[in-house]
Amino acid sequence: MAIENIYWNSVSDFGAFGTDCDDSGTASWSLDINIPAQKAYASAALSYCSGTAWCGVMAYFTLDKLDDGTQFQMPHIPVPPNKLVVPAICDENVVTVAFLYGALQGYADCNFQILGYGQAITEEAPLAKKPGPGKICVLYDPQDGRVIHTHRVITFPGGQEVTDSEAGARAKERATQAGHDVRSVGTLLVADDDCDGSSLYHVDVAEGKLHNVERSAKSD
Repeated sequence: MAIENIYWNSVSDFGAFGTDCDDSGTASWSLDINIPAQKAYASAALSYCSGTAWCGVMAYFTLDKLDDGTQFQMPHIPVPPNKLVVPAICDENVVTVAFLYGALQGYADCNFQILGYGQAITEEAPLAKKPGPGKICVLYDPQDGRVIHTHRVITFPGGQEVTDSEAGARAKERATQAGHDVRSVGTLLVADDDCDGSSLYHVDVAEGKLHNVERSAKSD
């Protein structure tokens, strides 16, 4: 059985420097990774933390079949009561892993990884597969442009593509699970290269554009 390192990534300086915080004081991000159906192990862990932060797997989806052979995606929520995430999951026929991370104060670094089992390794299907262009959906307060939650979707070859509307719906679902009230938030889709986890962002409500704010501007 081959073991493939499907995805590994680190996020640095998320927290006080990553995004504005809403009234709850929680800054949060979510990351959905779509992959071809396979047995997979996914994990997330903090590598540094200067305050109060967290990261992990909040949900995952498997490809299942009805009695008539129709395929559908089954959601799994492995998180126990009063928790937001678990450190890792492992299951068969995994097609989507949903990571969630956030901070109450300070800032932190974290790592994400997905290992796949049983995929054939050939010249046509090497270990290092590259995903297509990602999608990022930013949720913000329409009154002042404060960023409340940032959601990113990455799809690997063979994974199920996500439409813009689906990305927006997922962003609100993930933000709700993180404890945000999304009933009146604004939604903004941006290019994958226009947003990262190490910068402060603010939405110009009039223009409908995302702007990078210098860290020094958040000294107060």
